Amino acid sequence: MVLVANTDAVDSVFEDRRAATEELLRRLLTGDQDGDGVSDTAGMDLIRFMMIGNELEDSRPSSRCRNGFQGAFLQPACGDGGAIQTIRAGDTDWMDEIRCRLAAVPPEDIQCVPEPMEAALVALAPSPSPVDVSPRSPLGSTTNAAYREIDDVLVLVMEAGEERDDCSRRLDGVGSECSDETVSLTCCDPNAAPVSRAAMGLRAIVGDRPTVYVSLGMHPTIDPAVGGVAAIDAFLERPSCYLSPWDPHRRMARLARELHPDMHLLTALREPSDCGYGEMGGLVRAVFDRVCD
Repeated sequence: MVLVANTDAVDSVFEDRRAATEELLRRLLTGDQDGDGVSDTAGMDLIRFMMIGNELEDSRPSSRCRNGFQGAFLQPACGDGGAIQTIRAGDTDWMDEIRCRLAAVPPEDIQCVPEPMEAALVALAPSPSPVDVSPRSPLGSTTNAAYREIDDVLVLVMEAGEERDDCSRRLDGVGSECSDETVSLTCCDPNAAPVSRAAMGLRAIVGDRPTVYVSLGMHPTIDPAVGGVAAIDAFLERPSCYLSPWDPHRRMARLARELHPDMHLLTALREPSDCGYGEMGGLVRAVFDRVCD
């Protein structure tokens, strides 16, 4: 499982997102597909957990983020340390390590710009890369080569940023003014790389490897096996809810449409809201289905 995490953690739903990640891992380890605490099938024998930051280092003078990441896996001073935490069936002490890895990374009180799509491409792409990530260097066959060492089911979870949609590969300067006044003027769809680029890049990087994509953000929970593209289109045409004064993460929803039927949308909040609840039963079943295939 690779988590592209919003590591500056200045938003109010950080704990909800961390809880969702912990719950997903617990369900996969125990085989609890419906979330009732009872195993429905045999759990996973082995989970490899890896985490990168979605705020890429940006050297432009206008950038407010001085200590973003390069797309490399985070290596915090936790129990296991290193890039990958290995969790085996029957382990009872994995949660402390997970919580250490998921702890907020203080950005010196500076809110970094979220680029979850670009961070995923930079972190996972081999060299030479099937998608141009310059001026950054692809790290999938160097720093992050470990995620390719085993041809297991890849679960790629992308956390959208707080207050703003995905800002991947945004234009220099202000660019076009966003239509919603609640978001940053530079972080909206007209100022970012096409979502289709991220979708095609991820498909090319992953190839035939069984993969489940997930967006954990400000959008409804949509299981592609149930709602399909119709549910995504309904949200994109007329957002059905606002989980906060912020703009919903429409670009992540559009990525789900591009990657259909392999991408799930999971609302970031763990409590019921106007947007529903982040129930991940369909996501867990999809992962087990890939394993069985």
